[in-house]
Amino acid sequence: MPCPIKLEGVPEKDQVKLGVPLGSKDFTCDYVKDDLLTRLKPVLERLEAFEDTQAAIYLLRVSFSIVRATHYMRTTPLDQWKEHAVSFDNNLKKSVENILAVKMTAPVRKQSSLTPKLGGLGFRRTVDHANFAYTASWHEALSTAQEQWDRPDGVPEEYKPQSVASFEFDQAVHTELVLEMETAGKLREAQRLQCLAQPHAGGFVTALPSRHDGHDTIIKPRTFRTAIYYRMGIPILDQETSCPLCMQTINIYGDHATCCSKSGDLIVRHNALRNLVERIARDGLLSPELEKKGILGSAPGRRPGDVTIAQWEEDRALALDIAVTSPLNDTNIRTSRSMPRTASTTSTTRTSRRARLTSSAQSCGRRSVQSTARERTICARSCALPPCARTTSTALTAAACGPASLAASSAK
Repeated sequence: MPCPIKLEGVPEKDQVKLGVPLGSKDFTCDYVKDDLLTRLKPVLERLEAFEDTQAAIYLLRVSFSIVRATHYMRTTPLDQWKEHAVSFDNNLKKSVENILAVKMTAPVRKQSSLTPKLGGLGFRRTVDHANFAYTASWHEALSTAQEQWDRPDGVPEEYKPQSVASFEFDQAVHTELVLEMETAGKLREAQRLQCLAQPHAGGFVTALPSRHDGHDTIIKPRTFRTAIYYRMGIPILDQETSCPLCMQTINIYGDHATCCSKSGDLIVRHNALRNLVERIARDGLLSPELEKKGILGSAPGRRPGDVTIAQWEEDRALALDIAVTSPLNDTNIRTSRSMPRTASTTSTTRTSRRARLTSSAQSCGRRSVQSTARERTICARSCALPPCARTTSTALTAAACGPASLAASSAK
């Protein structure tokens, strides 16, 4: 586009204002190539050399090169530098593959380009979102300048923030991926994608890997890669094998490791989540109590409450039940896109059944207890690693389908 600023003695073509090339298509294309791609390679090489996989992925998503690409997305029409946008996306894809030590198939690549809120890794493709960014910037600049401008070709009359437009695009891609899996009869994959769109399911991907507040956001490279494979539907094993503890079949995705009752991991993970909830409540000065007995009566076989808060609200106490399940168990897999049968719904149903055996408010000292399971059950849709890749039990809470605060647990 021609430069709108006209100064005596200054050419009107082929100028750069505030880092934005203004001029012919050839000039713009060459400038973006020199500025964006020339700086890209050294950054990617340094990140690929990182020994810390988690930190490398995090920095790659927020690195200088991504910021520069966003700058051109918002200031320069895509048709003037599209070939370099394609090259940028391809270089980014190769770098992600090198960091994770895996080759991504087309469906995996498509999923990785989604926002973490919808099961992706946040590496959005420039060619998919550049027009959203440029359109939003044009409308925002027009509003700021309070002038009358000729609307460029391809820019819609209605303003839509780039974040909104990009998220709607990602939602459409996510829906398309789920439909593809359901059509192909891959019900596990469809359920996996639906579960990844649940709130906080991508917390460990976006968590800042820092020891500033402790080690809870640090995940060892091997554990992090395995969690990413599980999240993205990448096979962890070369072939199915038998569990050495219970002899049940472990598929190539390692699903059985999330629910094997012989390894003791379920108890370890349950206790880790219970302790985390108790710690959060204690930090909030709620005086929580672990494993309080008798909140549902004294009948034999009734388990104690995992975390009980004696002073909650309206002269009532709160009992929290922690359940560790897997959304990819055969009993949890459903084809409904509108209401996926996640692990949390199954666990809540079981807990509700237990709660109905007694009144919903039982004696707890002089206070009654809120034990309405559907509202108060905390269920961790956590995933485990297969025995061949397990490092420590606490790393299991760092898998792809767990809540953010749980998925960032340390693999110490």
